[in-house]
Amino acid sequence: MMLELDQSGALDGGRYTFKMGFLRNRQKESLATSLGPNMSGFYGIGEYRWQTGPLHWGAFLQGGGAPKPINPVPWYVGGGLQVAGLFSGDRNDALSLGFSRASLRGLPHAETSYELTGIFGVMHGIHLQPDVQVIVHPGGYLPTALVGIMRLEVNFADLLGI
Repeated sequence: MMLELDQSGALDGGRYTFKMGFLRNRQKESLATSLGPNMSGFYGIGEYRWQTGPLHWGAFLQGGGAPKPINPVPWYVGGGLQVAGLFSGDRNDALSLGFSRASLRGLPHAETSYELTGIFGVMHGIHLQPDVQVIVHPGGYLPTALVGIMRLEVNFADLLGI
């Protein structure tokens, strides 16, 4: 079962969305050992998008909780900021900065990550997406990790003009 309330609208030249919800998952007794026990939680999300000149901005904050002792992640918070059109004026090119923090039940530390990512058009139908993350206490107990990723997106329909 899931219950969600959301509200979207215009505010100061931009658009906002707020969502909040509650979820509950009940297992049949015969399936609880293979699918896991009952769980429940709540969440909230806020997002705002606006434009200043050629730049398109977006910001979000999200959080949630599943405090029952069976849930491995009882608390979570995350957020970020994105700007599009910074380099080429193309809204498909964007740079984003984000963070997340998840408490992990029974472990000495929360896992916290900081991320810088972008997506940039190389040519029509081909985009590169570099991503750098610093993860503090990955898994709740490991030393800080630096992770780098490079994604390549190829849209053959765009390349072939289909």
